[in-house]
Amino acid sequence: MSMTDQIIERYEGLGIVRGGERYLSLQEAGRLVEECSQKGLAVIGMDFVHIRQGAIHPRVPINSADWSEFLQTVRWQDVVAQCKAASLRVLEQEARRDPEQFCCFVLYSEEEWTADQRLQAT
Repeated sequence: MSMTDQIIERYEGLGIVRGGERYLSLQEAGRLVEECSQKGLAVIGMDFVHIRQGAIHPRVPINSADWSEFLQTVRWQDVVAQCKAASLRVLEQEARRDPEQFCCFVLYSEEEWTADQRLQAT
């Protein structure tokens, strides 16, 4: 089982799953970002939504974060650190603005990054 799968499994009982996506409260989201960083995974994207009466309602205007630009960094540890700092900053801002939001994540591993780097080199 991959590290990404292990972390997702650890959050199995938390949040809400819809359409194959796991949505966490902002508080749990912060914990996930911290754990991913400790395990050497990068959170390269987040989408923010409201969940009401079991339905997902995207924030209007659409509210998301994309850290894929950090993947161009030379060292994987730097990618993880930049993604962590940016993700925690956005989560803090969103918690002040609208604490009722949920978010889902795009996680990225060093193995994926290395494979993508090799593909780009050819």
